[in-house]
Amino acid sequence: MKTVKYILSIIFVAFLMNACNNGIDDITQVNPGADETAPSISIVYPTEGTEIKVFEDVTSIEIEIKVTDDIEIKDIKVQMDGNQIALFDSFTDYRIAIEKFTFDNLTDGDHKLTVVATDLEGKTTTKEVNFKK
Repeated sequence: MKTVKYILSIIFVAFLMNACNNGIDDITQVNPGADETAPSISIVYPTEGTEIKVFEDVTSIEIEIKVTDDIEIKDIKVQMDGNQIALFDSFTDYRIAIEKFTFDNLTDGDHKLTVVATDLEGKTTTKEVNFKK
């Protein structure tokens, strides 16, 4: 009985090892090529013309942005009404960055959210949205 368990265990482990490697492509290094374009910015929220209606004089807002680049993103700066509120310079995926964060000091009035993305070559893209609270 002990021998049967031992043989079944070996077969099971061999099956798992084989199953883990099936369907997985080998990783091959690819030359990234020349940096041809500046980063692309998408401001997911807030969108242009968003109106935030709350009773509090000061509230928070969840900001979500997506930046892509053909080679590598160097940094992303986020400004609210001309004041920098966030800086991102470390990314899990160096070509695509999806960043979500909360800005806690949103007051009544008109606001301009500005996102500036820079790639390793120094190419810069700026995108703005206007919204109200």
